[in-house]
Amino acid sequence: MLAHRQYLQSGPRHDFSRYRSAVHEVTQAFAAASREVLALEAELAGPRAQPLLAGHVRSLQQLEQSRLVTAATLQLMETPELAEQEDPAQTHQLKLNSHPLS
Repeated sequence: MLAHRQYLQSGPRHDFSRYRSAVHEVTQAFAAASREVLALEAELAGPRAQPLLAGHVRSLQQLEQSRLVTAATLQLMETPELAEQEDPAQTHQLKLNSHPLS
């Protein structure tokens, strides 16, 4: 979110290449972490015969995916072009949904 905030503050000539680079780095890190978690899930479901734990890992992955989609949606809604069309109630609900403990 810091990179997005910096991108918005770099206007009116936004520094998109810097933002794209930051997003790429974060995406690569998340992809690596996701591969590790998927490997753990497979290990739990297979050789370790722990289907309940594997299911919990899968549920956490799905929740994290949902949270990432919500965060991306919130970032898009903050862009100047879309901010004018914003629905305050929808934005508030998205923000509540993006916090893991809410």
